[in-house]
Amino acid sequence: MAKLGVLLCCLVWAGIGCSDRQHRNPLDPQVVDPALDLVPLEAVAGNREVKLRWDYRTFADVSGYRLYRRIGDGGWDLFQELGSAAHSFDDLQVENGTTYAYQLALLIRGEGERLQQPLKQATPGPQAGWAADMGSGVVWRISPDNRAAFFGQGRFPGLNALGVDRRDGSCWVSDRFFRGLVRISATGEATEHPAAVGEAGLLSIDSDQQMGWLVDNLCQTVSWFALAPLADSLELAVVDARFEGLKVVKAWQGSCWIGASGRVLHYWREEARRMQWEVERPTALAPTAEGGAWALVHGGQALVYLEPHGGIREVALPFAEGVAVEADPQSGACWVAGTEGVVSLALDGTSLAQWDGGRGLTGLALDGVHGHLWLTTLGQLLKLTPEGQVLSRLGGFASLGGIEVDPGISR
Repeated sequence: MAKLGVLLCCLVWAGIGCSDRQHRNPLDPQVVDPALDLVPLEAVAGNREVKLRWDYRTFADVSGYRLYRRIGDGGWDLFQELGSAAHSFDDLQVENGTTYAYQLALLIRGEGERLQQPLKQATPGPQAGWAADMGSGVVWRISPDNRAAFFGQGRFPGLNALGVDRRDGSCWVSDRFFRGLVRISATGEATEHPAAVGEAGLLSIDSDQQMGWLVDNLCQTVSWFALAPLADSLELAVVDARFEGLKVVKAWQGSCWIGASGRVLHYWREEARRMQWEVERPTALAPTAEGGAWALVHGGQALVYLEPHGGIREVALPFAEGVAVEADPQSGACWVAGTEGVVSLALDGTSLAQWDGGRGLTGLALDGVHGHLWLTTLGQLLKLTPEGQVLSRLGGFASLGGIEVDPGISR
């Protein structure tokens, strides 16, 4: 085993070198220093807990560890002293929504205490994000504060879409090379559910009604399926309509909004009825409680509101192209992510807020319960307040293509 005193200068260098990596994915190989075979302190926030991990067990002269903690803007306190065999600690003395900072100190024989860098922050909470990295084919479950990932699951070679069941926190994944769907539980177990689908495409989950909607790219059809009771295979019921150029499906209270070339269709499963709006090239939809929906049309170059009784109202966009839209289901206000930032609009089209710091945005998810926005670029995931304050950034992704947020209030 190596002696830490001999390698002290290298260890200090390693601590500084990792300081700019505190938001990296935990499966990033550079989090572990291959030269020193050590794992610096990592802090992953959960629901009413923070999991702390480190590993310096290869060094024979480490006799123990001290964990220091700071609550909010307060002072530092020693709150745990552990033996040399320890390499983890679960902090359960935390409150959701409060930010905690942690620092690890090594107790070295003959030298005393050595504080390590970097410091780690964590803000526990019930919510979690699910992010689809199209470049690597991995689906990530993200911590509530967006500073780390709980885990990454799968190597989906044809990753298409994901949808979250808020009843149990699971994530459903479509892959064009698998005839069916894959369900990933909140703890990371993946289960394949075959289905009679030519090529699994777009996907949307209706947690309240316990059903999902799936696009078959090969047949250009939309089907619905039940989430409960969950069987080994999925029984698909096809909507009585064929579509060309399917671009978006959005589940909504037992119905589904479907965007295809030249039209948007609102389909109610139980009544087998539908309403249609003639629009060009819809790319994103966000339903509201009054029965309408916001829609990005003309390939994202225009925003319209589809009124419940069939009208179409145009709303000016403050940037050249929109890439995603989300709506507050109750107020009807929407958030639109564009290539140059984010804007919030009231139901009548009045601008409520705007953030211009989001160049290269690719996706948007609204957590209306906790009042946060989650935004994606190709390589980063951002968490913001509605006023535009960036709370955290998580990097290290190859090519993010989708983000869903589970507020964690249904369990």
